[in-house]
Amino acid sequence: MSSTNRNSRFVIPGSVLLVFIAAAIASLIIAVVNVRSSAVRVDAVDAIQRMTFAMRQLNAFQGALKDAESAQRGYLLTHDEAHLEPCHRATDNLDIHLQGLMEHNADSAARERLVSQIAALARRKFTHLQESIQLPSTAHQIQMDA
Repeated sequence: MSSTNRNSRFVIPGSVLLVFIAAAIASLIIAVVNVRSSAVRVDAVDAIQRMTFAMRQLNAFQGALKDAESAQRGYLLTHDEAHLEPCHRATDNLDIHLQGLMEHNADSAARERLVSQIAALARRKFTHLQESIQLPSTAHQIQMDA
């Protein structure tokens, strides 16, 4: 009789066993959901970092463009070539900024297309700046030759 008592003392009732199994399954589901959501969070953080870098590059590029335009106006008003230094720096840095944008957006064809469009517009703008700077010199040279 004592061996029967010993065996019956360790028997887990079926309802308790079902609750433990349900709790284990729920814990497993929660773990899977947490792993998936952490992967989504990592992707979101990567996207935010990429966007932040792109915004910094675009802000630096925009600042350089404004500096070049201001330098152009200063030169056209004064004909002092010292005003052209920011314009030359901006022209030199244009390719650096655009290359950084291209590299960080190479994984998306749509973003890469946008960067290409920005590059084309920027080069056109810098060409116009250079042409407008050279116009007074050319006109002055024509007057001197006449």
